[in-house]
Amino acid sequence: MPMQAVIRLKTLLHENAARFRRSGPALLLVGLLAVMTMGCGLADLPDVKEIMAAGRDPSRTSQLLARDGTVIMAYGKYHHKPLPLSGMSPYLTQALLATEDQRFYEHYGVDPIGVGRAILRDVSSGSLREGGSSITQQLARTLFLSNDKTFSRKIRETLLAVKLEQELTKEQILELYLNNVYFGEGAYGVGAASQVYFNKDPKNLTRAEAALLAGMPQAPSRYNPFVNPKLAKARRDHVIEKLVQTGKIARADGDRLKRRPLGVNPAGRALSEADKAPWFNRMVLREALKKLDMAEDEFWPKKIKVYTTLDAAAQLQAQEAVRNYSAKYGRTGRNQQAALLSMSRDGAIRAYVGGRDFSVSQYDRVSLARRQTGSLFKIFVYLTALERDMSPRTVFLDSPVRYGNWMPHNYDGYHYGYMTLARALAKSNNIIAVKVAEQVSTDAVIATARRLGIQSPMENTLPLALGAADASLMEMTTAFNTLNNNGIQREPYAILKIVDRNGKVLYQRKPAPGRQVVQRPVRDSLVKMMTGVVKHGTARNADIPRPVAGKTGTSDGYRNAWFIGFTPDLTTGVWVGNDDNSPTGGITGGSLPAVIWRSYMASRPAIKKNFELAHAMPFDERDFFEYDLANLSRSEEAPFWDWLFGRQGRSLDAEDVRRTVEAPRPIPESVPATQVQPVPAIVPPPHAPVSDEESRTAQGMGNPPPSAVSPSKPKSDDDDGAFSRFRDRIKSGFSKVRDKLTD
Repeated sequence: MPMQAVIRLKTLLHENAARFRRSGPALLLVGLLAVMTMGCGLADLPDVKEIMAAGRDPSRTSQLLARDGTVIMAYGKYHHKPLPLSGMSPYLTQALLATEDQRFYEHYGVDPIGVGRAILRDVSSGSLREGGSSITQQLARTLFLSNDKTFSRKIRETLLAVKLEQELTKEQILELYLNNVYFGEGAYGVGAASQVYFNKDPKNLTRAEAALLAGMPQAPSRYNPFVNPKLAKARRDHVIEKLVQTGKIARADGDRLKRRPLGVNPAGRALSEADKAPWFNRMVLREALKKLDMAEDEFWPKKIKVYTTLDAAAQLQAQEAVRNYSAKYGRTGRNQQAALLSMSRDGAIRAYVGGRDFSVSQYDRVSLARRQTGSLFKIFVYLTALERDMSPRTVFLDSPVRYGNWMPHNYDGYHYGYMTLARALAKSNNIIAVKVAEQVSTDAVIATARRLGIQSPMENTLPLALGAADASLMEMTTAFNTLNNNGIQREPYAILKIVDRNGKVLYQRKPAPGRQVVQRPVRDSLVKMMTGVVKHGTARNADIPRPVAGKTGTSDGYRNAWFIGFTPDLTTGVWVGNDDNSPTGGITGGSLPAVIWRSYMASRPAIKKNFELAHAMPFDERDFFEYDLANLSRSEEAPFWDWLFGRQGRSLDAEDVRRTVEAPRPIPESVPATQVQPVPAIVPPPHAPVSDEESRTAQGMGNPPPSAVSPSKPKSDDDDGAFSRFRDRIKSGFSKVRDKLTD
């Protein structure tokens, strides 16, 4: 468009503003637009009556498909029969006109002031924005045009609107609009929308319900009350405010209507959709629309096919595992939600369950919710340690320790003396995790977590070692998947390709090269350590007849429970908790999350047989049960010598080391709740966990541990004998250390 024409149009709008407010002068603007269309090839406009007689084809629908071609989402099969205006609530037309076209009965298809301002805004910004369109223009676009954001389409839309006004009455235009506009959820027309959202005849819509529907055509996906209830309510309240401003209702009535809940009917979604993976489908739809630069109401009628990575059988198993086991073990009603994410080693998403029941809550707990990670975060601590010359055989002392006013505790309140890093990870020992983090520095631990893809905020404090950081299930599962993929990081993805109705490829995913973020010796060693978590430690409920590595996590007060684990070909994460972050009543990562994980993963076929661990540091199964003081960590050397030679410093007695010489005992079914002793508030963050780990993993779920004060450790009749055996072992260890020092 020549700049002179823009300047002239602006001048005319200002000079003739008074005239434009009267009914007839819309023709002036139309004439200007007609002049601007010369040379654009827009002379041939569709025949309005012919297309209206043929009607709109609601059966044309785009599809989302699983990787095997199964349709997992398809809209458009629910299109209510046309209704006369008399069959619709008068509140609906009032709300629609108040928010979309207040001068509908005054103009001739085009609101000159509105469209003029929109054009000037578009030219000034250098981009095309929607805005200023009358209801008649929107109807022209809905029936005859596309949503392409071009000047030529806007001009064509304007001319068609004038043609509609010449051939139809205002009432016919309103009736056609309300019977054909898209309201989201596959519902075309107010008859379908009333059934989907409120399960009622459109004639019986209340004023608040009518306001909700009237606000949706502008952005049906964004204002979908099933998916974005807060945005939907804000949009409804905006429409109610417009009704107040135009004098249709009193201010007091408007305020009263704004306080009402949305009152949508969740069961109505089944009327309009084939939706076999609802949370996954919403995520894929957002990505597809972004890649295509297309609005949702334009997408569905175009018969586009989006091929995804989803495994339809895996999705069904995942949904059943989350639903069935949450119901079975959630009898107290204190664990209201769960989520599951499963992906192959290259990042292809195979199953995606964002909650227990989509009809009840559409909130996506896979990618949107960020929860405290608990002991799940310890993998970053131990990974950092292995990268700084420690090994799975490095020995630390589990004994009471204090950092300022913060004194970390183990899950059961006991201390277990010397043990290897391999055993400390398997048993999810809190004291040793904190000691390791102190030695390698929390700065380094944060850097490791960032390298593996954790973007959520992390506070640089020692409680971080116990999971005093929030993260999403998507972030944590992706980090674990990097370990499964030999330390090569790959971003999760869901779309393989998009094709149009003629088979033309609109988008094709190109495999991106991964990035080596963890070196093989370190990765192989950590994965081997993580197999001990399932075989000998806190995740025995996740054991299945194939190689498994993973880690449990339980945050402070049993508010969040996690298990993320992987087989050689598939990584799966499970979270259990409550949306309001309230306690779950004693659920740990090794209980319900591990059970859900096992139920899902046991149903998946094994593709690869074994982990690739050829580069692991030297250690074996014995290192999960035994230790060698020759491998004592340097941070533990001084306290050890002080104790051995009776020098001043940290003192130990038989009680501190008694269990180091005894055979490992099974984790008890029920442990007093000393593990949830509060953390002093002066150590940030305020919710620093004292978590883990899992007392009821070996023989089923058990009952939540009772609240109790910290127990004193019972004294065994064999204490003296245990100490004697320990002293003998110290002598042997001392000899090895002495020999090593004198070599």
